[in-house]
Amino acid sequence: MAEPHDATPFLPERRTLSALREAATECRGCHLWRPATQVVFGQGLKRSRVMLVGEQPGDKEDLAGRPFVGPAGRELDRGLEAAGIARDEAYVTNVVKHFKFEERGRRRIHQTPKRFEIDACRPWLGAELEVVRPEALVLLGATAAKAIMGSSFRVTQHRGELLDCELAPIVTATIHPSSILRQRDDEARYAERESFAEDLRVVASALALRPSTRTESRHRHAYQAPDPGPNGGEEAVEHHSEAGHVVARFLVRPRLQADSDQDRTGHDQEKHPDEPGEPDHALALGRPAGSISARRRRLRAARPASPASMRPAMPSPITSSTVRPSPAISKPSPTPTAISVFSPISASRTSVGPRRP
Repeated sequence: MAEPHDATPFLPERRTLSALREAATECRGCHLWRPATQVVFGQGLKRSRVMLVGEQPGDKEDLAGRPFVGPAGRELDRGLEAAGIARDEAYVTNVVKHFKFEERGRRRIHQTPKRFEIDACRPWLGAELEVVRPEALVLLGATAAKAIMGSSFRVTQHRGELLDCELAPIVTATIHPSSILRQRDDEARYAERESFAEDLRVVASALALRPSTRTESRHRHAYQAPDPGPNGGEEAVEHHSEAGHVVARFLVRPRLQADSDQDRTGHDQEKHPDEPGEPDHALALGRPAGSISARRRRLRAARPASPASMRPAMPSPITSSTVRPSPAISKPSPTPTAISVFSPISASRTSVGPRRP
């Protein structure tokens, strides 16, 4: 029996992720189900704010039944971590749900799906988008990008850009993580890995500046974009999902006047969140203002002096045997000078302290 080249008849009436995943195991919308081990449906939560769409499952994914678990999946995890996006808070899937390959001996070599195969599997991706309704849609690779944005779209020309698309408020395209593995040497792989992470940071930044449309947990307040303030600085931002998990995290130090003075003088000063002129990050994280810093100061004041701090300071070493101050005028140095074990010691150095009376 010939396949209809359309997965629409196999979609369930009840549109939930569990119902879609179960119905996809019986999909016969195209011929790719025949040689594949199993269907590889999307993985993630319905409340996920980010959806990442790749091309098709690979050999490892076909055997495991889960997307992005092979070498390309490890590169994806690394890029998400660098961008501050939690993998377990993102929904990952592919345009095509079955592995298309060519057998060469014992190996199964990946083959790019053709247009009619992508069109046949498109209803599954449409159903996933309808259920998850992500705020950010990331298209990984040329196949996924062309399936959504059209055949004339070029990832190399528009990677990392925010695209105009009705499928999600934030849409962008970047390379597929597997392209990092195909680079010619370690230096090229490192550069491509950094570029990939930078593209994902665009998504994380856009999410952090956009109020969430999801209902937040009763233990969390709705997110508000930080006020840059008079100095144009940035706030430390944590963006949470419905369950309170961190989706995007930005630990950006505000550029205040005190920081500028420190850069010019080279001297660091101890700062506390409750001091005047500092942003109150403790309040933003739901803690009483100044509670941690005040507790630390009380502990320092109540802490007894250690025996090491009560030891008398060592006398200052004498660098030459020809100059010997008398014991009456010799004064101990406030801080002993450390001598490196790699420093050469002159043969004329016969004393390291004042002459005993």
